[in-house]
Amino acid sequence: MENCHAVIMAGGSGTRLWPLSTESRPKQFLDVINNESFLNQTIKRLTNNFRLEDIYVISNIKYSNILGNEIYKGFNKDNIIYEPIAKNTAACIVYAAIKLKKRYGNGIMCIFPSDHYIENTEKFKKDVETAIELASETKKIVLIGVQPTSPATGYGYIKKGNIAGQENYFKVESFIEKPRYEVAEEYLEDGRYLWNTGIYIFLIDTLLEYSKQFIPEIYDRIKTCERYFDTSYELEKLTNVYEEIPKISIDYAVMTKVKDAFCINSDFYWNDVGTWESLVQFMPHDQNGNVIIKSSYLIGNSYSNSSEKRVTIEDINNLIVIETADEIFIKKMK
Repeated sequence: MENCHAVIMAGGSGTRLWPLSTESRPKQFLDVINNESFLNQTIKRLTNNFRLEDIYVISNIKYSNILGNEIYKGFNKDNIIYEPIAKNTAACIVYAAIKLKKRYGNGIMCIFPSDHYIENTEKFKKDVETAIELASETKKIVLIGVQPTSPATGYGYIKKGNIAGQENYFKVESFIEKPRYEVAEEYLEDGRYLWNTGIYIFLIDTLLEYSKQFIPEIYDRIKTCERYFDTSYELEKLTNVYEEIPKISIDYAVMTKVKDAFCINSDFYWNDVGTWESLVQFMPHDQNGNVIIKSSYLIGNSYSNSSEKRVTIEDINNLIVIETADEIFIKKMK
């Protein structure tokens, strides 16, 4: 489709997978899977749906060195958008939407997290295509959700409403943020609830109209900087604006208030890799049931990552052991 762009949000600050993930090198830049960073895996996956020149990354300016040196081979560095201050996903998406509209007009914009793990890439490709077509035809926000496989409490949920047309997409009845375990168990049994993958597809004008309505304090301030976009003054002007705008997610700011969104019911394997336990779920195990990265030696059902030292664990099960240059982290696996 012409005038269709992917925007990958890569400004996370390293609060997950500590101590391997840190503020100076957060999770999206880690290469614990196949020696390739989560971000670069995301870019590679999206080249099945988008031309490389139509993929953008938005991140914090403090990660400019990492991005400049380690971004996916052949990626156009002019397609890296830098925020001056981390203000969560609402400001991030509004900024990217205003910037892309200035460059290309009212096209389709597709938002993707940078640090999730996805298998079944053919199914993913097909569902993204469906979502793009649906967003273009209906002028509504379209989300991609996946069927839950456990009563997870670390994910947001989407409650499906009526079937909207084809068998695999529905009207969104409601959004639920990170329920208690007992409630998540009910959702799993109910069958009408999906995990929210954080993937959103929409016409830029659709998102901006909702932003004017629900978060004018963000939209109006960023809009004042538009005339400086793609000039040497852009970051300076944005810095002054960003200091004043609220820190809030797009889910709370917009999605919980939208009454006519659609959701694709997907069945590709998805994991947001928010905990060490979730990483272990899809990593290869040895004959003893261990997950080993780099120079670790384990006996027992454990996970270990070591950067330099040899780590040996014997006759102890269900541990997570992480060794870095600065920390040794040991915890019981849940």
